[in-house]
Amino acid sequence: MSISHASENILPFRTTKEQKVQEIYDEFSRVYRTVSPEVQRYASRFLAIAARAGVEGEQLSKELWEHRDIIENDREPYEKTDKAEVGRLARVLAKLDWNIAEEILALQADKALGITRETGGLLDLKTNQDLLNLPPMNWVIEGILPEKSLVVMYGPPKQYKSFIVQAMAWSISHGCNWLGHPTEEGAVFYIAGEGEWGMSKRYRAWLQKHSLPTNAFFPFYSYGRSINLANEMEADALIQSVPEGTKLIVIDTLNRCMEGDENSAADMRAFVSGCDRVKEETGATVLIVHHSGKDTAKGMRGSSALLGAVDVAISVEKDKDNDEFVTIKNPDMKDYEEFPPITLRGEEIELEDGDTSLVFGITEYRTTDRKPKPMPPAQTKILNALQTADGPVRPKNIPLLADISRASWDKHRPKLLEQGKIRREGEGYIIVNNE
Repeated sequence: MSISHASENILPFRTTKEQKVQEIYDEFSRVYRTVSPEVQRYASRFLAIAARAGVEGEQLSKELWEHRDIIENDREPYEKTDKAEVGRLARVLAKLDWNIAEEILALQADKALGITRETGGLLDLKTNQDLLNLPPMNWVIEGILPEKSLVVMYGPPKQYKSFIVQAMAWSISHGCNWLGHPTEEGAVFYIAGEGEWGMSKRYRAWLQKHSLPTNAFFPFYSYGRSINLANEMEADALIQSVPEGTKLIVIDTLNRCMEGDENSAADMRAFVSGCDRVKEETGATVLIVHHSGKDTAKGMRGSSALLGAVDVAISVEKDKDNDEFVTIKNPDMKDYEEFPPITLRGEEIELEDGDTSLVFGITEYRTTDRKPKPMPPAQTKILNALQTADGPVRPKNIPLLADISRASWDKHRPKLLEQGKIRREGEGYIIVNNE
């Protein structure tokens, strides 16, 4: 009986050197995709210098800055390349030697020709020791959203899904806890496929509720149109637009970012493939907002190919007996325990312009002793002003007397009239005493 050597029957895995080349290549590619065309030209030039002239590491980085200063010396400040972009490129160049630069040029050439050799033509295998030493899972939102995962949040229409997802997104971009869960601070890219209308007042209400400034920059970016993620060119545009350090990409909604039939497994797989590509190339968690079917007990709408592909599934639904309450459930969490149901209740926040929006917080669910909604502060001020007035008050004087804005008066007047709390008398308004 012949003895076969195990080494002849297994696939080799990447060496440490190959891994290093791949890591620097990936980093170089990420920088290249997200910088201006001029910085891209700097990148190509100095990669070639490293490969062919043998200039290495820190010296290469230093020469990049000198070259930029010479080229852009006479330009106006607004015409110069972004120093932050040049700095990102300089940090990658500092890691090069001529050998690695040659390998990266070769990988770029292969990609241009449609040749894939990211693993040198070999499978990227891990040993048993590699598996034992894998780092623990990191979370974008602890216990809720794992990093670099594909997540779907679904529910019937008008169940406040966007309110909840946007609060998650703002918590990450501001480095705040979300409902008591720590977040991994970083940039968020929000695809508002159904439009950005309404997001502004929700954001202002959220900032007000959390006592955060409105005049400071935080890395939250929105795009108010749909993107077909099954289309390679549109997915490329998205990947190139995502800022470095992005932790979360939100697709709101699936229906607006998918072409084809939701019930078709082939069309759904094409959409999921685009989402996976975005996730892999950006390193961000991708959260898809989706709808459930007519029978909510059967879960999300469309092909089951989506449920089979996601790492986390989260459902959102109002309570049937009391629609003030919304419950978030976690029917599926791959590799980790599902989080317990979270019951939320919206708090109406009045904004400076008299508009209002909801901010959701954790609450105890109660089916009895349902309390009426409190009267908005602006309505209380209007009634108090009319109560103390000597006779009817002209409409133009009411905002001044009540210490509210004209917009707030215009908003609340119809509601007070409809509820019978005020009425028109002559050229002004009076309070109606229903006691």
